[in-house]
Amino acid sequence: MPLLLDTGTLNIMVASTDTSSVRLKIGGMTCASCVSSVTTALESVPGVVRADVSLVMESANVSYRPGSLPLKQLSNAVSKAGYAATVEGGAADDLSQQQRSDATGADGLLKRAAASILVAMASMVGMWSIGWFGLSDNSEIALNVVAFAMTTPVMIWVGGIFYRSAWSALRRGSSNMDTLISLGITAAYVYSVGLTVAQVATGSAHVWGTTPNASDATYFEVAAAIIGLVTLGRWLEANTRRKSSEAVKRLVELQPNTAVLEVEGEHIETPIAEITEGSIVVVRPGERVAVDGVVARGSGEIDESMLTGESVPVTKHRSDRVFAGTVCVSGSVRVRAVSTGDDTLLAEITRNVALALSSRAPIERQVDRITRYFVPAILFAAAVTFALWLVLGPSPSLPSAIIAATTVLVIACPCALGLATPTAVVAGIGRASHLGALIKNAEAAERLALVDTVILDKTGTLTHGEMQVVAVHVDNSDGVDREEVVSVAASVECNSEHPIGKAITDLAAREGIPYTACEEFNNETGIGVSGTVAGQRVEVRRPDSVRSDGHSAGDSIASALNDARQRSQSAVVVSIDGSQVAAITLEDRLRDNAPDSVAALKSLGISTHLLTGDNAEVAKAVARKTGVDAVWAGVSPTGKSATVRRLRERGSSVAMVGDGVNDGPALAEADVGIAMGAGTDVAIEAADVALITNDLAVLPAVVRLSRATIRVIRQNLAWAFAYNLLLVPIAAGVLVPIFSESPAPALLRPLMSAEGVLNPIAAAGAMALSSISVSLNSLKLRRFRL
Repeated sequence: MPLLLDTGTLNIMVASTDTSSVRLKIGGMTCASCVSSVTTALESVPGVVRADVSLVMESANVSYRPGSLPLKQLSNAVSKAGYAATVEGGAADDLSQQQRSDATGADGLLKRAAASILVAMASMVGMWSIGWFGLSDNSEIALNVVAFAMTTPVMIWVGGIFYRSAWSALRRGSSNMDTLISLGITAAYVYSVGLTVAQVATGSAHVWGTTPNASDATYFEVAAAIIGLVTLGRWLEANTRRKSSEAVKRLVELQPNTAVLEVEGEHIETPIAEITEGSIVVVRPGERVAVDGVVARGSGEIDESMLTGESVPVTKHRSDRVFAGTVCVSGSVRVRAVSTGDDTLLAEITRNVALALSSRAPIERQVDRITRYFVPAILFAAAVTFALWLVLGPSPSLPSAIIAATTVLVIACPCALGLATPTAVVAGIGRASHLGALIKNAEAAERLALVDTVILDKTGTLTHGEMQVVAVHVDNSDGVDREEVVSVAASVECNSEHPIGKAITDLAAREGIPYTACEEFNNETGIGVSGTVAGQRVEVRRPDSVRSDGHSAGDSIASALNDARQRSQSAVVVSIDGSQVAAITLEDRLRDNAPDSVAALKSLGISTHLLTGDNAEVAKAVARKTGVDAVWAGVSPTGKSATVRRLRERGSSVAMVGDGVNDGPALAEADVGIAMGAGTDVAIEAADVALITNDLAVLPAVVRLSRATIRVIRQNLAWAFAYNLLLVPIAAGVLVPIFSESPAPALLRPLMSAEGVLNPIAAAGAMALSSISVSLNSLKLRRFRL
């Protein structure tokens, strides 16, 4: 038995945000340090309230006070920080361009990586041949000169990417991942060049001694391999990032570029941008609908799975709504355009998904504070490593010191830290959009994972929100008949968007009862409506809110209201000039999957509440059928938000699910506001999550997905921190004393240098692998099922 709770009313204020936002495309970011630098640069611009920079989407969402700054200042600030920024325009065009740009950039990285790795392999073969064939000094020197000739173009062409980024960071007094890579490859390359010059000058391959010595080896292959493996890692990262954001790409591709218009009997193919409201669009079998509109003529089956997730096509007839991106499976319809271009539901979803993917979870800002000091800490660790090896290492100690310091620089990976959260967020939000839920930002996804209480509105949430009139009970003592009651009630209710008002006007239209719009219309939210019809004051109100002006309800009305309560039906009382003349009883059909959805929420350990403005009897009946834990009935819109606040003050993390104008304040007050997709614009605007499919079964699924996303983020961060904490000391040589007593295990020997430290090439591979593993772990969210 659900617990019935009474509610008080509290006056609350919902804060509004007087900010505008703009989305920037950011170029040149490579790691978490870059994200921190761009964020700092943007937030230092006067007038900027907040900047959310995404490494995965290579973009920034900037909130600012309107009129407080020219947008050019944002681009200038990013440029001074060493990166490129352009203001993005239309969602579809920008996202399509981004996909093409990402593909082109990835192809370029792959070519550079391949060239670098080939040079490294050729240099390695040359070095190995010295030992295999016992080559003379002159041959060894010649191979080093050849390695120098092959590696130098790689340092310039491919290594230039790292040098330019590192130099930009240095100019602004900071450092990034490319600083570490640049120092590592420079150390290996400069040492090798110096040794080769010395060999050529002395005519001997053994500069450090008269006998062959491991310290006489050059490291051209190390520099080339580091460049190649890191670049290959970035290519793989770029591909996994693209896969993470494929949800946006799919949305963009749903919008056709042209449509066929019917103009004076002729069919004319027209670009989407030129279609205007009121145009008649021809949709034939197999074609996508290009606009949001209503069917003007014809009928056909429309596949709306991209919006609803339901694979069964829906038959559309005259006056039915259709949406851009849906597919005509059979039949042919003529659609009158209502919304076109960037005003369609598809365009709105695409924009919101793009913004959500670029947003940042609160946990990311905590990671930012760590990564801000990460690169300087690694630079310090490399300097200490170099000094210790130089002083304490075996003679000659300089080569060992260089290799150890280079390995520390190369193996450190702030990229894994930087990718840990955004790759999971992008994959999770992208998957949610495919399942039919629009999570508006990463912060909402993180809060949703923590929800332990879900409050459900009744009408339009647990029920279909399509009220139907069951009966009209007229008090004949006032000389008013049924047709007049329906006529005056419809005349007032035709101005209302409430489901009860629609049910009454639908009844009048169905029975052919004439009605006209009233004068002096007044809507008292949660109470009822009133207006003047033919000089009479007509009120249609909740029974407990009726103003009788001294006229009490007749026995027939009182009996009808009592029967409605017992049957758990809704009712309104119609009054004319203060006299109660009729009661209209209505009912709303429960959603088929409502009980299963509530049960699924409860299985996740979530407490469920029903919050409604309807009377207690109706609310308790719905609660019995759905299995919710507690009921809050007869609650006004202000009371709804106060109820949400009360639960939050008790320590609950609350999600509110609703669909109407009266749910707006409660949605805004909740930790997470969730709007049904068929709800009002006010509800959807106030919510953090919109169930596009209008399917309540998506709600527990999106909660599970949010929890899975947070779980993946924690796994990624644990791996990234563990990787750096474990391998940086190993790269510095902490295992050398162990392996000096006994040889390294056979499995590890290929990874170790002659000096007994981790090979820089192996370090570069491990660094690339750490970022890739984080990205691949996030991609498993794309396989999440309802």
